[in-house]
Amino acid sequence: MKAMTAIVLILLLSISSVESKDHNPISQNSITDELSIEAYDANAERRWMIELSMHLLQHQDINFNVMGLNHLNHSILHQAKHENDNENFNAELKLSILNRVLESQSITTSALLAARMMCQQADMAGRCDVENFNQQLFKQAPENINVYFTELSHAVQHSDTAMIDLILRQMSQAEYSQFMVPITVEFETEIDEYMNDHPWVDAFSKDFIEAEFRDLSESAVATLVKQSILQYYYIMNISNVPVLRPLMTACEQFQATATHCQSIASILMDHSDSMIMTTIGYDLNQKMSQIFGDAQSQMESERRYQEFVDYQSCLLKNHSLMDDPMYQFEEGFMAIMLQGAHEGRQMESAAWYLYQQLKDSGREGLVDPRNCGLRFIEPD
Repeated sequence: MKAMTAIVLILLLSISSVESKDHNPISQNSITDELSIEAYDANAERRWMIELSMHLLQHQDINFNVMGLNHLNHSILHQAKHENDNENFNAELKLSILNRVLESQSITTSALLAARMMCQQADMAGRCDVENFNQQLFKQAPENINVYFTELSHAVQHSDTAMIDLILRQMSQAEYSQFMVPITVEFETEIDEYMNDHPWVDAFSKDFIEAEFRDLSESAVATLVKQSILQYYYIMNISNVPVLRPLMTACEQFQATATHCQSIASILMDHSDSMIMTTIGYDLNQKMSQIFGDAQSQMESERRYQEFVDYQSCLLKNHSLMDDPMYQFEEGFMAIMLQGAHEGRQMESAAWYLYQQLKDSGREGLVDPRNCGLRFIEPD
């Protein structure tokens, strides 16, 4: 039951429905039925989160505005409408904030990437010019390979070999791939203040709280809910993964223009702050070895890829040994997962943290993360 509670806190604090792997919607009713708590009002929690995001739209920090907009955009504009949705949020308000993003001198690259993705959506067609975001990104972060994927996708779609060659050359001269965004102290403080002024407990039924958290103090429950909220916004922050298939297509189908792809693969493998982009780097490296390399280079690329897969698997092994699934919401663990700006470093730090916790409790059969081939941290 506690494992389901952890999942519910993430899902129900965010949106009215989520999609399973086969993209069939899972309603809130199906989740609450499994919890067997008939009195739970999932819509109340949804309303509370929407009101929080509307509050973030009013903040003086444009990056907070984008975080709120990201949630509202997904929850209201691009999901099934709910009768209790905030009618004040609409495409016009979305466009006004996107325009403010372009005028801001303090917008972060990650927020700019998120804004560009929202600008490309159907409700902004003919109203929001994505080229304005492209130019600002090229100017602000030319060393970040992620800023080029939208233009590459457009070039591949139109089979523009000259533009594909130009963009691949620019990408090969980038220095890194970055879109991980830690939760800042300022944002956490803002959530604290909002929770104090707008009691979260009003969004839950008394039966739900008593059934699920009867063993926890009121302050412990509040911390758990806060961590869930922060985790949701963190996930929204890093959900703006670029469309990646055009890179593979450009390197496979336009081989005359793909001389830069090996350099791109190396950048993604060795200088990405996310596991998904690192994995794409290893995939691309294998493709390039198959196209341009000999048998030895193919074997080497396959070896490196398998080594990376084994490394990730090793880091996650101790997670299965935790007796309480709620460990993911423990304050020390959450601090690692929410405040890190590099996913590989986060995974290693979390693996070391859990190893120490389990070791201190006398648990046997542990995997020492130092035997996983750590790449980013040096444990004491």
